[in-house]
Amino acid sequence: MHPSVQRLLAAELIRDIATVPIEDLRAARADCSQVEGDISFVRRVVQGRLDMVGYELARRADRTERRSPQSEASAEPVNILFDLPDVLTTGGATPLASQRHMASHEPGTVAVDMASEVDSIISSEEMASLAILGDDRIGEITESLRAHEMDLSAMRRQLHERIDAIQGEVVRRYQVGEASPDAFLS
Repeated sequence: MHPSVQRLLAAELIRDIATVPIEDLRAARADCSQVEGDISFVRRVVQGRLDMVGYELARRADRTERRSPQSEASAEPVNILFDLPDVLTTGGATPLASQRHMASHEPGTVAVDMASEVDSIISSEEMASLAILGDDRIGEITESLRAHEMDLSAMRRQLHERIDAIQGEVVRRYQVGEASPDAFLS
């Protein structure tokens, strides 16, 4: 787990939340939001790769159903680039409507670091040559990408819980007069 994620998910961040200065709460909320956006970005990259691997698996299954012994040698090579727009719009792992928000987000250092983890599961070279990878390797890739996507989803959920807890404390302070939104605006 990335050190920034570990720090933000540590129990200490919200253990004594009522005693944390409001400026620190706002900073923690901003940090959590930035890192959540980075994780969300990487998760979408993983989902895109899963969609492309799924396309390759479907293509293989379709070719196997239609293959006869005479046609094996004449099987046409497939270039996923021609079908990429369809793959990424129709095979989406998560519909956009179900996303919590789709704010514009410039990937930060956490996204860059975590993207290298995705590349360690399937390199750019392997992505470009899915059609020639063996079935076992495709299976390993699929399993690893799914597990990684689940880990990223769990991190996002935990960060949303942190953001909600921090936001709740900020609102509580405004409601009881312990903090003033005017101080934030000036």
